[in-house]
Amino acid sequence: MAIYSSWTSPFPRLFALIIGINVYDPKEDFLRLRGAVRDAYAYKDYLMDCLEVPEDHIRILINKQASRAAILDAFLAIKDDPRIQEGDPIFIFYAGHGSEIEPPLGWESGGPNSKVQLLVPQDYCSVAGLEIPGIPDRTIGALLEDIADKKGNNITVVLDCCHSASGTRGPNSKSVGRARSVALKPTIHTKDLDRKTWSQGSEEPQNVSPFRFSGLRSHTLIAACRSSELAVEFNRNGSFSAAFLKLLKSVPPNQLRYSEVLARMDHISGQNPQIEGVNQDRYLFDAKSSSPSSSGYPLRQDKILHLIFIDAGMAHGIAVGTEFVTTGSNVGTPPATLVVEKANSYSSVLTFNDQWWAFLSSADSTTTVVQARAGKLEPLRLYVSPGTNYQASRECLLPLLQNPDYGLHNVSLVDEPDSAHLKISVERNKAIIRLIDKRVRKYGLNPRFPTIDAHPDKMVPFFQSASQYFWELYRKSDDVGLMKDVQVSFYELNECQSPFSDVKRPELSATGRNLYQDNQVNIVVKEDRIYGIKLTNNSLYDLYPRLLYFDNVDLNDISEHPIWSTATTTCYKPNSSGPYHPDCPLKANGGTLTIGYGSGGMAPLSYSLPEGQDLAIGFLKLFVFTQPLDSLAFSRPSEPPETRSEKWDTLLIPVVQRRYRFHTPPVRPANVWPETRVPRDRRTSFPGSFVFGHTQTQHGYSNLAR
Repeated sequence: MAIYSSWTSPFPRLFALIIGINVYDPKEDFLRLRGAVRDAYAYKDYLMDCLEVPEDHIRILINKQASRAAILDAFLAIKDDPRIQEGDPIFIFYAGHGSEIEPPLGWESGGPNSKVQLLVPQDYCSVAGLEIPGIPDRTIGALLEDIADKKGNNITVVLDCCHSASGTRGPNSKSVGRARSVALKPTIHTKDLDRKTWSQGSEEPQNVSPFRFSGLRSHTLIAACRSSELAVEFNRNGSFSAAFLKLLKSVPPNQLRYSEVLARMDHISGQNPQIEGVNQDRYLFDAKSSSPSSSGYPLRQDKILHLIFIDAGMAHGIAVGTEFVTTGSNVGTPPATLVVEKANSYSSVLTFNDQWWAFLSSADSTTTVVQARAGKLEPLRLYVSPGTNYQASRECLLPLLQNPDYGLHNVSLVDEPDSAHLKISVERNKAIIRLIDKRVRKYGLNPRFPTIDAHPDKMVPFFQSASQYFWELYRKSDDVGLMKDVQVSFYELNECQSPFSDVKRPELSATGRNLYQDNQVNIVVKEDRIYGIKLTNNSLYDLYPRLLYFDNVDLNDISEHPIWSTATTTCYKPNSSGPYHPDCPLKANGGTLTIGYGSGGMAPLSYSLPEGQDLAIGFLKLFVFTQPLDSLAFSRPSEPPETRSEKWDTLLIPVVQRRYRFHTPPVRPANVWPETRVPRDRRTSFPGSFVFGHTQTQHGYSNLAR
């Protein structure tokens, strides 16, 4: 009988692979671990006792059982297990030594001094003639991709090991803490590594993109530390596993999102756990997508300057006038609304009264705030079409814009079309809306939105969403200049044989010239063409980039799906780390990040044009930040917010998509648009479609993970 059956449903469909290695081949003088095997059995007990997972669903490899061949065979067995149906939860745990080696030639892994990370099997051996190598992150990542192609991507991977060489060869340490990493010799990685593994029943699924579940889409990874840190043991358990298992036994999986794990478990000192994967808003062991949880910010106070502030500012999209509502207050303290009176780059000062100052001064205060209303932003500008419906259109719009209950304080009417984003006309209780934003119109496009009912229930959500869309598209930092040291390259990608000789799946590599020229990207749309981006950071700052794509294609269902959700795609964002310091994805002084190929972990970009349309314009918006937006680890309550020097910057890249290759004529006719050579009298109904359907790999073990 399950111990925790009273608070959680059983998981009879969960399957698990658990690996724990304390003792390694004596030919290698590796430090003997004390807690890896104990951790492995603790996870098995949790699955069986708390979740009622059948014992025959759990494969456990302990010490000598965890040879290199056995580990690889166990991954293949998951893929080929007929009991596992698509969407069934799969849990994989490894505790033992990790390591790192130089990447193979041609593999994009993050710039100078970047490494490929390894799991160290029990029979690892570097003796000449007896070589048994480690298992590279890309091998594990490719095995997970194969599993996801057949069984779905409800895969949780937990790694309680580290990869930074700790110099732990030698006799057993008497120290309480032991690091789970060793230094390895990279020369034993042979040309035919794992070739036999891949030849055993690893045919590609029919009618499935080979990149459908690659990289960060194939699994969710929970790693015990950053790539440069040590994961240690204390009291005969891994520090991370002890804290994680305690959380798992106190919170049911259906009440715990992956994104919440690090913030809710007991804090670990000396190492910074990481979570990677595109499905972090899912609940544990659940294949269904969930709406993102609303993030809150802890209230801080500066007792010297008598200020209340939060560690979020203009970089997060917060402006003067933004309203926040308190949550998580002590019993007896009513919720309150606080308003931003000053917004800095990464912090905002809030209004308050004496009651709240006294409350925050109490030692047990755990108050957070969530945003309730946007502040004063650059407005969405509407132009009313002149003509017979001019007065009726204004009479329809003005009550909406002037009613504070509708929250359209960031929408305004303008008199000149050149300064407007949208043109609107109301006819017969229908709103006819055209996109006339000058950044799109200069290419000769004038797309029309589907008609919507001229009723507040339809128009208010549309204007709210359109306001957010255009503000996010055009917002800039007050402290510009950081982007000048970031080099952007945009390449077509081709499939190629992996530089990892042990990986059968095709990789993607950049080919041809850089398509980002003259501050824009020009491409000829073909069904099978995919693209990737490479960022090179030549600044003195470690950077945390985000990349969005703004599209105007999925507007047919705006009555059901707002512009913001349908016309923006997140192409890249850094990993989650909760209260811990995250790995930096774009390091200073020459660090690189690839998106769509190499070790970047996100999907390649692809584009399509509707039948009958020959031209479309979209925008890539690159943000770079000198600190991560989602991490609470950078909160410094004792530091006055206005003294901080963190920076951020943006770059907007038009992506011009044509059906046919353009050849510049000797003389440009006067009746065409100069940027695209489209006739000035031509009008296009809908923009082109941006597709975000392929995926690729990520640094370290998001190859599998860092």
